[in-house]
Amino acid sequence: MHKYAQFKAMMHRKLLSLMEAKGWTQSALAKELGISQGYLSRFLKGHNRPRKALRDKIDALMSGLEDRSVEDFVVRVRQAAAASEEFRTLVEAALTLVDERNKQE
Repeated sequence: MHKYAQFKAMMHRKLLSLMEAKGWTQSALAKELGISQGYLSRFLKGHNRPRKALRDKIDALMSGLEDRSVEDFVVRVRQAAAASEEFRTLVEAALTLVDERNKQE
């Protein structure tokens, strides 16, 4: 895959992840980025290449998002484990496998 195609795919995933995580529409994301919804739409379709300043804004909005996603996941797993003995047993078995694999490396 060409470098620019990889870049477009990565930026597309970032923007869609950001919109999903924040519950934003294209219009809301465009407003946060200081661009028009039309420009964002064209970018998502691969027609526009964002300048560095816009890429920096996207990265700033993304910062910490991954950490919050992991924290949210951990909370959900703990809630599910508290509600279900079967799920708790499954999680404990998975964690044991991960620990054993980490010891082997």
